[in-house]
Amino acid sequence: MIDKIHAGEDEYFSSKTQHKAYKIYLEEVYVSVCKFKNYDVIGHIGFVRRYGNFLDRSMKFSEYKEVLDEILKQVVKDDKGIEINSSGYRGVLKTPIPDYDIVNRYIQLGGEIITLGSDSHVTGTNASNFNFVKEKLKDLNFKYTAYFENRKPKFIKLK
Repeated sequence: MIDKIHAGEDEYFSSKTQHKAYKIYLEEVYVSVCKFKNYDVIGHIGFVRRYGNFLDRSMKFSEYKEVLDEILKQVVKDDKGIEINSSGYRGVLKTPIPDYDIVNRYIQLGGEIITLGSDSHVTGTNASNFNFVKEKLKDLNFKYTAYFENRKPKFIKLK
């Protein structure tokens, strides 16, 4: 909720440019990672891309560098992880959430915990595109993905 409006609702976007809507959303994410520490992984940074009636729904690191850098630095400082959500491949986005340039920056900053999610609500899309995402992570010279047991990360080597 941002100003009592869900960031996935038409009302959230109605009086904002795409850049402004995304930036406000990311600023709220930053406030959250600074104030709230009882989490293990920040889920699909940039989910707001799914919504809004924009032709190009990308959220490039270079366009939101300052706020994304602050988010990712805080996540790394707190020894938390990020999720790559493959659901974006099933819709209009055609990329994961977040996109690989944001994931790459997390890795550059020393981030080591990456989980995979698919936002699957039916068995047919469970873990969809995970193999593709894993190949992309290897292209970024990342060596493993993580899952959690009792809030402790367990790592699986990428093959």
